[in-house]
Amino acid sequence: MSFPPPRAAVSDSLYDGVEKMLRYIMESCPRAPLDSNEPTSPDQLLLSHRTDAVQIWSDTIYMLSPFLASAAAFRTLPPSYRPDTPAPYTARALMKKALQQIDLAATVLEKATGEWAHIYDFGRRDFKRAALWGVGNGWVCAGIIRMFNTLACPILSASESPDQRDVYPDLDQLGLGSNGDLRPLLRAVYDILLNTLRACLRHKLPGTALFHDVLDDPHSFVETNLAQMLAYTIYRLLDLHAHSARFRALGLPPLFSDDRVVWEQEADAMREAARVKTDRWGFVRDVCGSPTFNKPGTAAEGQAWGVMMEVAWAQYSWHKQSASGK
Repeated sequence: MSFPPPRAAVSDSLYDGVEKMLRYIMESCPRAPLDSNEPTSPDQLLLSHRTDAVQIWSDTIYMLSPFLASAAAFRTLPPSYRPDTPAPYTARALMKKALQQIDLAATVLEKATGEWAHIYDFGRRDFKRAALWGVGNGWVCAGIIRMFNTLACPILSASESPDQRDVYPDLDQLGLGSNGDLRPLLRAVYDILLNTLRACLRHKLPGTALFHDVLDDPHSFVETNLAQMLAYTIYRLLDLHAHSARFRALGLPPLFSDDRVVWEQEADAMREAARVKTDRWGFVRDVCGSPTFNKPGTAAEGQAWGVMMEVAWAQYSWHKQSASGK
């Protein structure tokens, strides 16, 4: 495998750049304990979303853990498929960090009802923004399901591998095999996903299948992007449960048939609501508008989630149709 650098790159290769980013996250980025008054092991430190302040954001769940899980999965490739990797970070250690960061963040940000507050500042030991921001909850759901998707899908497809076969992450090396010690932590993260997803859906507005920007604030504007993010999450979740033997090998509880039917209907309704908000130029309207994200508008991430939702729907629909023999 070759990882050539882009022009004017400061690293020798794309791979070298990614490894530098990983080393920064694992060793140097700001971090803080849950309780400043208690002795804390390195495993109990939350990594900061920012470099200029020590803060945990709901957004962090999408930005951090899927990257760590991808780095972990990459390290399970046979040596002939990848460059030499530095010794300090084993696949299991990175997978553990990915799961722990979600579990720790939930301790700080997740409410008893399942929704997540947006930002906690460890310097102040208080919430910088306690609002139940809809898109922030979308980042949580989408980040967790993306991590599960990484574990269930090939790292290399048959067309990319020298042996002309799909190459999947090695669950034993990740600590997630049938007797893996990280399975209880994986189950805890899975439960966080389901709790957050159910909590968000309770706030869906009747008649529109959209949500207020702040989930429990009826005075905040009606926003489009969370519907896209949750539809994406549900299509991926249904697809993994129904059509991925690799995902089922993780030993997570199956979805009840009633949940599958209802959630597919919910995802379809949210997808349709987002499509209605898409104008003839292809802009998804009334997402949290950049650059301030505090009023309705357009944004690159709103566009991206429109595409990702459609891809997740198409893949789920194709697998469902193939399984039925139609």
